[in-house]
Amino acid sequence: MTKLAQVIGFVLIGALASSGVAQDVADQIEQLEAQRRKLDREERRSLRSKIYDLRDKLAAGAEMAELRNAVEQAKKAIEAKQKADPEVQAAETAYQAARDAYEKAKDAAAAADPNVAAAEQQIKAQYGRSDEAEKTRREAEKALRDVRKKVEKAPELAELAKALREADKALRDVPETNLKVGAAYKAYQDAAKAYEDARHALPEYAARKAAEAAYEKAKEALPERKTRSESKAARDAYEKAKDALPEAKAREAAWDAYNKAARALPQYQASSDARKAYEQVLSTDPAVQSARQARDAARKAHEDKLRALLAADAEGAALLAKIEQARKDYEDARAQRSELRDRSRDAARKAAEKDPAVAEARKAYDAAYRARREVIEKQTTEEDKAYRAARKAYDARLKELLAADAGGKALTDQLQAVEDKMDAIYKQIRELRRAKPAKKPAAATGVTMD
Repeated sequence: MTKLAQVIGFVLIGALASSGVAQDVADQIEQLEAQRRKLDREERRSLRSKIYDLRDKLAAGAEMAELRNAVEQAKKAIEAKQKADPEVQAAETAYQAARDAYEKAKDAAAAADPNVAAAEQQIKAQYGRSDEAEKTRREAEKALRDVRKKVEKAPELAELAKALREADKALRDVPETNLKVGAAYKAYQDAAKAYEDARHALPEYAARKAAEAAYEKAKEALPERKTRSESKAARDAYEKAKDALPEAKAREAAWDAYNKAARALPQYQASSDARKAYEQVLSTDPAVQSARQARDAARKAHEDKLRALLAADAEGAALLAKIEQARKDYEDARAQRSELRDRSRDAARKAAEKDPAVAEARKAYDAAYRARREVIEKQTTEEDKAYRAARKAYDARLKELLAADAGGKALTDQLQAVEDKMDAIYKQIRELRRAKPAKKPAAATGVTMD
């Protein structure tokens, strides 16, 4: 063997060895990433959710009432200043106009694109297919009800139906026969009733009802309402007209105000706690578990027997097959619509990217957005400072309460431990990615080039 051949052989061996080391490193990285994902999925998310729930409970407590009110008042001061300031309103109007112009430019570009038009036509066809499948399913189910009435006269099915009714009643009667479950249920019912009464007494509730009534009245008066059933375009026009109503925005604002006020009530947290306590009892009490298992077993036995009797009936079997096929057609049409919508959106995006009018409208929109933000910052400087100070005091106090709470401290410590583990794993991954297999010097091969 010549020296050159020996050199080539050693180089190939070295390359294979290096490739093996690289694969080992890749495998280690993959395993570590899997560990990190598992920690995030199984531990970190759960702990964060529990901490958020506890934070919400503490934030709704009496100790936070004053600070919570200060934050709300500071936020309202900013909103009031924005509504009253003519410069902010002018900037807001310009921004809204620029945004509408930008959206219209994108819509115009999409409407002129043949790929978008083709996708929308196919979506319309799939809607027709869904409607036909749904009509077929309803008609078949109606016919199947007649067959079912005939089949349900079978003695063996009547016995199973009776057993199911008895098992269902036994499950419903558990709160009356089991003191622990009954007490938790009554506490939950009382707390829910107290929360409902408190909600209905809020002024925001009356305002919400008035806003709902005004919206319904305005909706009824829309000319698009009369033609909404003529086509999908007419339905879309009606939906767009509804959303554009001033009453729709007022209704949404009224709902937001009502929900915020309702969640701030002490009865809200009490009702939530009572419900969780009741659900915990239901999920752990042996009597409930036994009754639920018996009910589920009776239901399954009844459904299995009914299905078997229907399948044994020639007309019933044909109708069941027809219903199943209609469901498959409906689901397939929905999947096709989803895919076509993605295609339509992609085509619309590409059409907008190529359209100079869209580019100009986007520049104007960005400029209006920046101008609006700058005006708001300038005109609400003092109010924003007050809000930030109120929010800082609120967050600091909430953090103190969370740290002082035994359960909160335990959850925070557990979360920190999990995040430390994840950080350590991430550090290992970075080190492995930075590391490179060391190359052997040429002298180590024992071959010279002379």
